[in-house]
Amino acid sequence: MFKNINFQQIYQDTHLSKPVISSTTCVSKMMPLLGRQYVRYFNYTYQRTGSLWEGRFRSCLVQNQDYLFHLYPYIELNPVRADMVKDPADYSWSSYQCNGLGINSDLLIPHELYQPLGETKEEWCNAYRDMCQYQVDGKLLEGIRLTANKGLA
Repeated sequence: MFKNINFQQIYQDTHLSKPVISSTTCVSKMMPLLGRQYVRYFNYTYQRTGSLWEGRFRSCLVQNQDYLFHLYPYIELNPVRADMVKDPADYSWSSYQCNGLGINSDLLIPHELYQPLGETKEEWCNAYRDMCQYQVDGKLLEGIRLTANKGLA
């Protein structure tokens, strides 16, 4: 039904970040459907009722590969900034397991943007881990938040 390519995701108590590449304009239709289906499953499984998320789905179109290159570590370092873990590898609900550790996933595929970081999967995973060693600086961090929240990326 939806032809989206998923490179990264992170699930936290407060939000879900899931950059996707779509060959169509269906992301805005996909997210509410995903929300309805997942909420139904979650509520049934945990014998509860009501909504899981307080806010509406927000999206922004990322047109710049440099921005995307910084966006992925920004997202995968969210649990570190939130003091949930000390190392992004310790947060199991993140695509860092795939991008930084090289663990295969049926849900994620490596983004071609990272392939120039090394000739082998191990090399580009090492390079990606090195990128994530450095916290995103405050100015860039605020810029990413502002543009993502306003849909201006």
